[in-house]
Amino acid sequence: MKHYLLFDTPLGTCGVVGIYSSSRRGLQIIETLWKRVISPSLRSTLAQHLAGSTLQLTHVAHSRIIVNRCNPGKNSLMILYVDSTSGVLPEDLDGFFVGWPNPPSKETHLRLLENSDEVVLAMDDDSGAVVGFITAITDRVLSAYIPFLEVLPAYQGRGIGRELVRIILERLTGFYMIDVLCDAELQPFYQSLGMRLGTAMMIRNYEYQSGKPRPAGDHTA
Repeated sequence: MKHYLLFDTPLGTCGVVGIYSSSRRGLQIIETLWKRVISPSLRSTLAQHLAGSTLQLTHVAHSRIIVNRCNPGKNSLMILYVDSTSGVLPEDLDGFFVGWPNPPSKETHLRLLENSDEVVLAMDDDSGAVVGFITAITDRVLSAYIPFLEVLPAYQGRGIGRELVRIILERLTGFYMIDVLCDAELQPFYQSLGMRLGTAMMIRNYEYQSGKPRPAGDHTA
């Protein structure tokens, strides 16, 4: 069963999110709405809406959902931006690292997301698929680095990448330095989001492009 709830998002607009009575991800969406998105005045309404339901709410820490409708009209698409990997499985991460000769596996991709200091996922509300992601590594004092931004080819050109950057920069507000290393053709994109050109040095160990080997017996995230 699928229910809908109107609410005010942090962007100041009105959005719609599906609440699924039998969906693993639906439980996360409900809890996220409850904790971080809906206003206190709507919480009693949601409580009444869920009264008598069989849903079991579990705590999802430090998570929120921002709703953005892409291409309103004929090709309307609802994208959820979630700053948590809670409930995400490797099979939800299909089709990323386009053009990489030796791409990370889906399991390694999930470890990458889980181990990042900041992460924002773009999710298609209709399919529940992860369609884009951005990560940041930070010392929580002065600096932050954004190593990954990717949107699946079928979802590009809809402003999803721009919104992912906007959200991660908002989460990194207050740091002295925020760095991105990108190809020259992508520099105008980042400049349009307030960044400026700089110089950089780097090392690329292509033998580890699919991920750093894990020590034998290491089952940590």
